[in-house]
Amino acid sequence: MSNDRNKRETITRRLNNSAPSPRQTAKFLTATTLGAMFLFLSGLTFTGTVIALVMATPLMVLFSPVVVPAGLAILLVTTRFLFSGGCGVAVITALSWVHNYVQGKHNTPPGAAGDLELHAFLGFSFVAD
Repeated sequence: MSNDRNKRETITRRLNNSAPSPRQTAKFLTATTLGAMFLFLSGLTFTGTVIALVMATPLMVLFSPVVVPAGLAILLVTTRFLFSGGCGVAVITALSWVHNYVQGKHNTPPGAAGDLELHAFLGFSFVAD
């Protein structure tokens, strides 16, 4: 009988030692509640999106001869605008580097030739102060 009682005490002690702390329990309950709430809200959002798409599909089919070319034109204009802006930034950066190089306030970029070789290549014959 005492052996059976010792086994029960050992099992009870192990359960008490492995039980989560109140802080861990609160964290688990909070995470579970928030996860369930966000899952429910994402389901509502998905349902609303599907309903709106089903309702808008006939309009999209009717107006597609107008909407598709307009969307394509907007895409092309946006792409051209971003490309020209990127080219402008590249030119300003290159001119700034050349200006700083000629003024002698430069750091040679990685992989570039040494100063004397670059001066000889570009035809510069001055010594920077």
